[in-house]
Amino acid sequence: MGSPAKEQDRDADEGPEHTVRLQSFYIMDTEVTQAQWQAIMGENPSHHKGDNLPVEQINYEKVKSFIDKLNQKYRGSNFRLPTEAQWEYACRAHTTTRFYNGYRVDDVDRIGWHTGNSDSESHPVRQKQPNAWGLYDMAGNLWEYCEDHYHSDYNGAPTDGSAWLTDDPTNSYVVVRGGCYREDRTYCRSVSRLTNSRTEVTTNRGFRLVRSPIE
Repeated sequence: MGSPAKEQDRDADEGPEHTVRLQSFYIMDTEVTQAQWQAIMGENPSHHKGDNLPVEQINYEKVKSFIDKLNQKYRGSNFRLPTEAQWEYACRAHTTTRFYNGYRVDDVDRIGWHTGNSDSESHPVRQKQPNAWGLYDMAGNLWEYCEDHYHSDYNGAPTDGSAWLTDDPTNSYVVVRGGCYREDRTYCRSVSRLTNSRTEVTTNRGFRLVRSPIE
């Protein structure tokens, strides 16, 4: 997990590279859509409207409310946000390249919506090439919330794939991953990450869910 040292000149918070061992999990093949959000929450806060567009203008706290309602509706499902380690593992799909389809920036147009091809708006899910595991929009479209609190590097990060949380009640920042339609295509790299306030609402933040296998 993380960037090799030679790639950390621009984004020091992507290192150090480290080994993580994960338990099995399921992850959505797309970002949560506006139709899915509407079905659970009864409203659609998004700026760019469309049933198959990813839901946006939702903050971390609102996402948590959605997950609570979803788990109440489907008892025993244990839906939740991915940990940052789960997210990167799913994005990479066993690749070690900068992007999940290779090294070249010129190849990013095939897998993600970014500032160079998006016309400054989000796009319906499943429009770009998925990764090797059939997951769409892990690169671009919307930044995606993870469970973890933000840390400035991976020194001391869990090695078991669990969420890296803090005991500091004043820590109001979480991790978002994957780039978005308003960012340069270099942010579509599998390791790209940003810090994000729990309460910030923008048109370029979304999420997908994970859950544990049902025994």
